[in-house]
Amino acid sequence: MSLIKKVFYKTLVLQFFVLWVLAVIIPKEQYKTIFVSEIMVFFVVFVINIRKIRTLMFASKQGYTIWCLFGCFFAIAALMIYVSYKNIPTYWNIWDLYYERSYISRHFMVIAELFLSIGLGFSLMKTGLIYKINKKTLAIIAVLLGVIILYNQNYVIFLGGLFVAVLSLLSFKLHNKLFLLLIPLVMVSHSAYIIASAFMLSLLFFRNSFKRFFSYHPTRRILLLLALSIFAIIIFRDDLYKLIRSDGNSYWRLLVWTNEIETLAKTYFTGVGFGTAYVTSNIDDIVNNFNMYIDSEGDMYERLFLVANHNSVLNMFYRLGLLGGSLFVAWNIMVCSFCLFSFKMKILGDNSYYCWWAFTNYIYNLVIIFLNPGMEMMQFAINYTFSLGVVFAVIFSSHLTLSREKNIKEGRAIASS
Repeated sequence: MSLIKKVFYKTLVLQFFVLWVLAVIIPKEQYKTIFVSEIMVFFVVFVINIRKIRTLMFASKQGYTIWCLFGCFFAIAALMIYVSYKNIPTYWNIWDLYYERSYISRHFMVIAELFLSIGLGFSLMKTGLIYKINKKTLAIIAVLLGVIILYNQNYVIFLGGLFVAVLSLLSFKLHNKLFLLLIPLVMVSHSAYIIASAFMLSLLFFRNSFKRFFSYHPTRRILLLLALSIFAIIIFRDDLYKLIRSDGNSYWRLLVWTNEIETLAKTYFTGVGFGTAYVTSNIDDIVNNFNMYIDSEGDMYERLFLVANHNSVLNMFYRLGLLGGSLFVAWNIMVCSFCLFSFKMKILGDNSYYCWWAFTNYIYNLVIIFLNPGMEMMQFAINYTFSLGVVFAVIFSSHLTLSREKNIKEGRAIASS
């Protein structure tokens, strides 16, 4: 039976990567169906193994906190699904915000895809694929991905996260950081990816410095960095505004975010729910490239529901309100904190550097979802869900090691008594 399970999980993981690469040539409508199918498949994996997953998460205080935050977050999401059928914009008298029930399920996919990450993470842990894949295979995959992306830079949206993950893992295995310099060269035409790469490369090149900084109270220090970042934005807001204003591609994002925050405020920060447009109908008056929201036939109605706000973190607040958005942020902070904790404690023994690799890839994709529709659009979401899946694989592996060590100690104690 164990052999059958091992083959089953390996098949799941391999088909996920194959479909990921094939996504660049599959028609959009077909890929949409495939992505939804992946969510359903790994949701089933999650449900089947929920007891084991819960046991592993309960092995430490960090894991227990992550599990509780995750549960509360989904409870808020479930409540908002129910409330969304009541036409929230009408309730709050927000008449310029369109509402359409048929889009509720599509918008909820942003929440549902998180189950893909947990199921994938458990499957990765069961197969040990991350730890066992050899250097030659990684090198071949990295070259193929790099060539595909350079051939067509639009493919970076689909394959960028996988390329970064493979190349950085290869760098770890070869103990050579020079390979990491290929990342910004391949991502050169997309500013968001350059910014994300800068964050990631800083963490990788200055690993020891960051390791010392996060050695004690990683959660508090993450919160400190976030607080300092917010403080810096407030202090230099005028200069930042001028800089953003000079770049049309950045400025329209800021206008959309402002529109969302103003709409959210009209709900007293309880959220607009699912099935509502991303921006109000006066988009042509507030955004300088409102043509993004108009299709080839000049119909704006549908586009307002489909064109995301290019900030998935803000979208969580927009859909789920201040409470749901805060839970999402807190959950991500705890996920990062556990990676740092695992790396510091060397829970995985000789493979402890996988914690740092998972952490840096996750940070890369967190930056992406803050600057792009990283969770709303399938071609972005697959990168984020994979990085989160890798983090869960490391968490599960770490907790499995903790459980085994605990059982061994208890067994020795009983034997000695």
